[in-house]
Amino acid sequence: MGFFDNDIWMPPAEGRVEAEAKVTGKGKYAAEYEVQHVCYGVFVASTIAGGTIKAIHTDDARMVDGVLDILTHENRPPLSVFADEAKIKEARLGLPIFHTKQIYFYGQPIALVVANTLEEATYAASLIHADYERSAFSVDFEKAQAAVPLAATGKERGSVDAWSNAQHIVEAEYNIKMEVHSPMEMHATIAMWTADDKLTLYD
Repeated sequence: MGFFDNDIWMPPAEGRVEAEAKVTGKGKYAAEYEVQHVCYGVFVASTIAGGTIKAIHTDDARMVDGVLDILTHENRPPLSVFADEAKIKEARLGLPIFHTKQIYFYGQPIALVVANTLEEATYAASLIHADYERSAFSVDFEKAQAAVPLAATGKERGSVDAWSNAQHIVEAEYNIKMEVHSPMEMHATIAMWTADDKLTLYD
């Protein structure tokens, strides 16, 4: 009896409830919800692949008409889960974007410009630049993996020793190219306070 024998139960297929709306152009996406008193946010991205932020220059951007605020790791609202930078890595909570001066990758968001219009936010973001302390980085996957080995999960499944008794063993190395996405929706999120203690997200 093999793994793919006919007696293996498979759950019935379920259709995606939004599929018809999307393929017919009737789907409503996050950016298409109409809410009152909207402001817009545009990220400023890191121009280096690794290092630390020495300073972020936002004075010129703050002078742009319509700019409401500019958030960086220096003035962002506190988030208790990232309060202790030394414990972030240990807790495996993900990258503490906006909660550290550390740069982990090229294009990392380092500032968020909030303005009355998308055009004002985009223009102000173009005026922001940062001074960095660069550090070494690697673009070679094998070298990077050797320096930082994969973390053990503590979970085991199956028997590794079973490979030694296999009738056939195929050894090969595959390089899979990055997917080419054909987006149906722009990247957008709408956050709207509907009460003092209730936030509605369209994402």
